[in-house]
Amino acid sequence: LLSYSNTDAELNHLDAEVSTLGLLIGPGVTLFPVKGGALDNIFVTATVGFNLDYFSYDFDSSLLDDDANTALGFGALVGFGKEWWIANTWSLGVGLNYKFSYGGDSDIDDASWSTNSVQLVVTISHN
Repeated sequence: LLSYSNTDAELNHLDAEVSTLGLLIGPGVTLFPVKGGALDNIFVTATVGFNLDYFSYDFDSSLLDDDANTALGFGALVGFGKEWWIANTWSLGVGLNYKFSYGGDSDIDDASWSTNSVQLVVTISHN
């Protein structure tokens, strides 16, 4: 799973624009627990694995230089959604995921990062 976010934050009491690019690689499972009826093609999904986050900062001040850091560590994702058949073997859907990641900063000693995100996703499946 590759994700991108951009937000305003306060770092060291200075306003900053923070961009995060995250990559979660690991085993996952997606289950369709109900067959037939109104809940047909509802799915739940989960993934755990290795996470890499790349953070870049654009400070609204000349007191600090803009910077970038990477964090390596653990990531997990859980989600749910619904798919609709658009052809005999293809389905299209939407879902909502929650992703958490935690890692040590490779550029700053004894620093760590954690991220939390909610993601709206589009799914395409071939069966």
